[in-house]
Amino acid sequence: MNQPIEQRFEKIKQRIEKLEKDRDDIAENEKLLLKLDRQHRIMLQGLDAKVENIQLDLGDMRERFDNIERTLSNHGEMLTSHGEMLTSHGEMLTSHGEMLKEILLLLKLGRE
Repeated sequence: MNQPIEQRFEKIKQRIEKLEKDRDDIAENEKLLLKLDRQHRIMLQGLDAKVENIQLDLGDMRERFDNIERTLSNHGEMLTSHGEMLTSHGEMLTSHGEMLKEILLLLKLGRE
């Protein structure tokens, strides 16, 4: 009769040892998970900082491109205006040239 009770105690003892080992494994896994979570959080913070810097850089670049576009647009308008002025001056010079030819012709006729 002692034998079956001893076997039961031995089985219970083995089960308790297995449960204690499982508990220790779970505790170790939790420690590893907490460590991974802390490292993950640190990496995410670093990534967030890098993304924020990239966004700031992109904002600066957009502003610079906008300034360049405005400058180019202004220069284009100025070139168009200068082109129109040159055309107008050219027309005036042509007109003056024609008037000078007429004056010279009249002077020539007046001498004859």
